[in-house]
Amino acid sequence: MILADLRVQGWDLTPLVVSKLWTHRRRPSRPRSRRYVLVRGLAAWLSLRTLGDAVAVERKLIAHGWDLLAVRPADVAAHLDEWAKLPVAGVSLRVSARTPDDHEISGTTIFTDPPWQIEWFTNEIAAVRACAARTLRSNLLIAYWSAPTRLAWTDDAAWARVAHNHAVLARIAREGAAAGLMIDPEDYTSARQFTRRPADPPWAEVQALARRRGRQLMAAMGAEFPDLLLLSFWLLSFNHDALSASDPLAATHEDGDLWPAFVNGLLDALPPGARLVDGDEHAYRYQAARADFLRAAGRTRTRARELVAPEHRATYAARVWVGFGLYLDMYVNPPDSPWYFGELHGSRSRHLLANLTAATEAADQLVWVYGERRDWIRWRMPERETNATWSASLPGFHDILAMACDRAAWAHAYMERLRAAGTPTNLLANGRCSPPDRTAANTLAGDDPLPNGWWRWRQDHRRPGLLRADPDVGREAAGSLWAQGVEEGCFGTSLPVTPHTPLVVEAFARGAPAHVRIGWKRAGAWNWSLPLPKLWFFGADRDGWRRACDLIEVPEGADELVLMLSVRQAETDSVWFDDISVTPLPAW
Repeated sequence: MILADLRVQGWDLTPLVVSKLWTHRRRPSRPRSRRYVLVRGLAAWLSLRTLGDAVAVERKLIAHGWDLLAVRPADVAAHLDEWAKLPVAGVSLRVSARTPDDHEISGTTIFTDPPWQIEWFTNEIAAVRACAARTLRSNLLIAYWSAPTRLAWTDDAAWARVAHNHAVLARIAREGAAAGLMIDPEDYTSARQFTRRPADPPWAEVQALARRRGRQLMAAMGAEFPDLLLLSFWLLSFNHDALSASDPLAATHEDGDLWPAFVNGLLDALPPGARLVDGDEHAYRYQAARADFLRAAGRTRTRARELVAPEHRATYAARVWVGFGLYLDMYVNPPDSPWYFGELHGSRSRHLLANLTAATEAADQLVWVYGERRDWIRWRMPERETNATWSASLPGFHDILAMACDRAAWAHAYMERLRAAGTPTNLLANGRCSPPDRTAANTLAGDDPLPNGWWRWRQDHRRPGLLRADPDVGREAAGSLWAQGVEEGCFGTSLPVTPHTPLVVEAFARGAPAHVRIGWKRAGAWNWSLPLPKLWFFGADRDGWRRACDLIEVPEGADELVLMLSVRQAETDSVWFDDISVTPLPAW
């Protein structure tokens, strides 16, 4: 087992596995051997090294849809200004060409096309590369894994042709600066390619053949693109029903399901730098409110490994990502459609936001977003320029996509956008921390009066320090809140709120570490059963002010938000707080 493959989903399992190498229990009276010390030391070193290498995960959305299937890569490249307005990392691209005898070939017919020649795609490679010139840096070339007629698993010539075509497609992706391929294995033609048929060889033989064909395709693609990212609309999530059985492997055998064998073939030849993404198209119907995305992610990461050959389970855990597909039509279709989601908290856009956020939080990195009856952008093409767009049909669409990828970054940009337009709204009465009225009553001995609307609290039995106003220091204008040497305490303020209201909370701090804590009350009493969001201060401008900014939603069961600027300080620590705001979002 390769130790590097033990880093799974951000967790380093190396200490656990290495510790298992020490299989003999040590008796209490027996001193630890040199072997024990070395093994445990190695485990600790690897764990610390992994933690040091850890980086934040970037959430990415990949756009896919009928409009993208209908246009050419050159059309996408001609609309990069429009795509730059959308917070998507990449799009699906359908490459196509014409053979010398004027036969059209493309990624959607790749299973039945004659052998591709790379020179037929010279213009397409240039167009694909042009698509990646600006914001679309994670584009994927589409390939359909279905055919009008079923390919015999025993037909070496047919599978050699298919493998060759995928090698050419992978080369187009690499030379076109795309991230990889997007695979759709849905059986549109009812050919039942991945199900054993009566004419197939016996089960063990056809299962081995399916695995061989998967290995053949991956070897061909990997030879041309060793760092390939291959997103399939399904990998082992395809076997959704079998994964619910007590014995998933036996269930797939009973169904004559050859897909797990084919996926194991992909793993057989997966290059060290390549990665697979299980796109789980079942997620079209998943609901955040039912925790469907979290359950599905757990099923793909753990239960699905029962369908993985033992020699590939470490590779599967390390290099197969969980992803999801979101179907935009669910949020615009009429109620009589079988593909329909209604309003959530009074808005279908809010429903999309909830589900898309749950998908990105449960996925490893990529979520693909698919639409049929609207276009992603306004295409300047006669046949498409009058089509409806998703942004026109779903209020707040661009913001929803950005929120789902990085909520805090969106909140930061939202506040900057409001400030640039001169339209910020602060629900707090004195977020500027204007200097207090010197005649105000002092609630804590030794402290000066606080700005109007603010209170303070600290643990009386601990070092009290000082919680007071500073009339001279401020971020943009004089006046701030100042804490010095407080072992545990906070400044606080509150405001009435309505459940399910989204709010952007922002604050600035200068000096020692601190944080913002949000609490909730109902009818004047604390409701400790609700989540207590915490915001940290990051970065610093030229004057040393760090910013905390995030989007929160008022939970059910709260009618009052309590904002606390909290500190746990050493005796010599000082921190100033200023420009605190709670800003509502526009109604969607």
